[in-house]
Amino acid sequence: MSNSSDGLGTANLWSALEFNVLVAGLGALPWIVAVFALFGVCVPVPSDDWKWWYAAVALVAVVALFLLGLAVEGLAIVLEKCIARQDWKWYSPCAENGAVSGCAQRWIWKSPQAAAEFSRRRVRMLVARNTAFNTLVLTLMVAGYFLVYRPSAWYFFLPETLVCGSLLTWLFSYVWVSACAAWGQAVSAAGPPDAA
Repeated sequence: MSNSSDGLGTANLWSALEFNVLVAGLGALPWIVAVFALFGVCVPVPSDDWKWWYAAVALVAVVALFLLGLAVEGLAIVLEKCIARQDWKWYSPCAENGAVSGCAQRWIWKSPQAAAEFSRRRVRMLVARNTAFNTLVLTLMVAGYFLVYRPSAWYFFLPETLVCGSLLTWLFSYVWVSACAAWGQAVSAAGPPDAA
C-alpha cells in the first residue's frame, strides 16, 4: 500500500532522490571535465539535430548524475572520517553530542515542523561538506593540469589556482563546520523527550 496521493508510490520514489546528492553530482562535473582535460580526452558535443535517442541518453545522464553524487558523498565521508581521526579543534563542532543527540533526534522527528527544520539543516551540512570536497578535488585537478600541460607557465597559474582553490575550500569548510555547530546547538536545545 502506498501513502502517496496518486496511489502509484511516486512520492516515495522522488523522496529517495536526495537534493544533496544531486548537488554533489553537479559539483563533481567540473573536476570530471578537468580529469578528461588532464588526460587529453575530448568530451563529445552532440549535433544540433534532434535524435530520438537523446531522451534515453538524458535519462541515463540523470541516473549517472545521482550515482556520481553518491560517489562524491562516499569519498567526502571517507575524508571526513580521516579528519575526525586527527582530532583537530576546528572540526570539534561536527562531533555529535552522544546520548542527548540520540534522544533529541527521536523526539525531533515526532513533529512535522521540527522534522522539516532539521532536515533543512542536515541538507545544508551535507551540501557544504560535499562542495568543500568538490572544490578541493577541482583545485588539485586544475593544478595538475597546469603542471602537466603548462609547465612553462606553472609559476604564474599554479600559485593562483592553489590560493583561490584553498580559499574556496576553506570557505565551504567554514560553512560546513558552522552548520554542524548550529545543528548541535539546535539538537541540544531540543533536549530529550521528557524535557518538553
